[in-house]
Amino acid sequence: MKILRHLSLLGAMLFSPTGISASGGILTVLATEAIVEIRPGAALRHQLALPGLDVTLLATFNCQNGNKAASLTVSISDTYQYYGPDLLGDAASFEASFNVPANQLAPVSVPGFCIEGRPAGNRRMLLPGIATAQASLRCGGDDGTASVHFDSVAVPVTLYCVEEDSSDSLPLDK
Repeated sequence: MKILRHLSLLGAMLFSPTGISASGGILTVLATEAIVEIRPGAALRHQLALPGLDVTLLATFNCQNGNKAASLTVSISDTYQYYGPDLLGDAASFEASFNVPANQLAPVSVPGFCIEGRPAGNRRMLLPGIATAQASLRCGGDDGTASVHFDSVAVPVTLYCVEEDSSDSLPLDK
């Protein structure tokens, strides 16, 4: 499953115009869709406080002039992860997975979605840009040269309306 997700991210990066990096192609970051289950709520609910988000990012990099990836830092809101050379090794890509706590996410406006007592209707809603991931890559060489490169990507979040009496968590039909 991890290989399939990795290949789909790589394919999206190669064939998508959003794969163009602000760092001159040295660092490119892609985000997988974060999934959030929502229980039906009151009709007056217009804003929804999200629970924490489980985020997976794929960073691909190509340090120049014989330099190697010395460190990679990824962040969303106040959550960040640091990966040093011992984890990066000689790799050209790295997958980072982490959780962004609920208290670091702003409420989202979802009027009319997943209302208690209404027919299910649309059971899913894509929120394409409520969180942004930033990444910085430090490339370094044995001669002491170093460079830093940055990229960012919107993290797509999909809300699923899950009925109270449902034995299934997420609907299989997207």
